[in-house]
Amino acid sequence: ISGTNEVKDGVSALGDALIELTNGINNGAVGAEQLTTGLDTLQSSIATVSDSTAMLLSGYQVLESGLSSFGSYFDSLSQAIAGAQQGYGQIEASMTQLIQTKPELATDINVQTALAIASSGKEQLGELSKQLEQLTPQFESAMTAFGEANNGLAQVNNGLSQLESGAKQLKNGSSELQSGLETAASGSGEMANKTPVLESGLTQISGGQQQLLD
Repeated sequence: ISGTNEVKDGVSALGDALIELTNGINNGAVGAEQLTTGLDTLQSSIATVSDSTAMLLSGYQVLESGLSSFGSYFDSLSQAIAGAQQGYGQIEASMTQLIQTKPELATDINVQTALAIASSGKEQLGELSKQLEQLTPQFESAMTAFGEANNGLAQVNNGLSQLESGAKQLKNGSSELQSGLETAASGSGEMANKTPVLESGLTQISGGQQQLLD
């Protein structure tokens, strides 16, 4: 009888422990669910920022491509100016040589006009060439700035993608943990629910033993 009662007390204590364990596991499952929800929100926020960064990067790349096309335009314009300067120089040299050959043409209005136009045009083109030379470093500086900005945004975008992937893996792990804890709580709860039946059976056995002794 004493042994049976001890077993019954042990089963009762086991039932209490299983109830506490079940409660603890349930609390853990709730915590895991909250963690999963938080990670899901984090992943969504990261995805939003990542999408915005990708759009910004795409816009910068378009601007950089458009600005880059000005490089060939500057080269073409510089060559055109140099060619026009050379042409004006040749006209000026031809007019000067003509006057040397025929001094009487020095006072000819047409020759004077041609010389003035050639000289003025060459001077104006020289100023334009200087302005273009001043623009070139600014253009190159802008291209460098765009390149650095694009590289920086690309790194940020890549980092956000990795962070989003990591948050997704953590969320999946937390979800699996929640599922496992819920399963464990269910099993523990079932065991705890069976202990009263065991206690009842042991009580009946103890009563039967006592009757035999009486």
